[in-house]
Amino acid sequence: MSVMSIAAQKAFLTAIGVPSATTAQRKSSWQVFQAASAWHYFDKIAKKAGTLDVDRAPGPLTQAHVAAPKAAGNRIAPHFWLAEFVCGAEGNTHVQNDRDLFRALETFRAERAPGGVTIVSGYRCAAHNKAVGGSKTSAHLLGKTADICPHVKPANARGFGFHGIGIRDGVVIRAVPARVRLAAKRCFIRTTCQSYAATIPTGGVFAAVIMSLLED
Repeated sequence: MSVMSIAAQKAFLTAIGVPSATTAQRKSSWQVFQAASAWHYFDKIAKKAGTLDVDRAPGPLTQAHVAAPKAAGNRIAPHFWLAEFVCGAEGNTHVQNDRDLFRALETFRAERAPGGVTIVSGYRCAAHNKAVGGSKTSAHLLGKTADICPHVKPANARGFGFHGIGIRDGVVIRAVPARVRLAAKRCFIRTTCQSYAATIPTGGVFAAVIMSLLED
């Protein structure tokens, strides 16, 4: 496969919503794409290439992953755009996400939420995470979790590779892929509704009534 030209790199990275003007920006943006691309789970060509190494350069394997998002409206997974996971802080356009999160969300959406999944909160910078009352070890800081509105009953979110699911007012679900071991372990594993609720500050991102659904 030929070397990807600077113009082609800029066009693709801009299309998926990450910076591409300078060499440093392109390297950083390829890092974001390589860490997040879940296309090897859903696309035949990307599957043949396999899981991407994060080397910050558009080599042959990375280029094999580029064709799929181009054909799918520049999404990072069949039904999700990186822009949906950008930090919610005003003026902050940074994003980083883990491919296992997209795989779990796609599987969940396909089987239980065909009408769509609304991303309420994805990646958070440290300042924004603190502002919304997030844990200092929140998986949001590494782009390994998402708060979503799935338009389904919370009990239907079991069995999709998530640690557990915290829900508030029957609307917002926090979904953490099974392999993530951060605040999720403290907040979801072996916890009760009451103890989990106690970790959520008043006025924070979540509401008053929380139900914890633990993965079997």
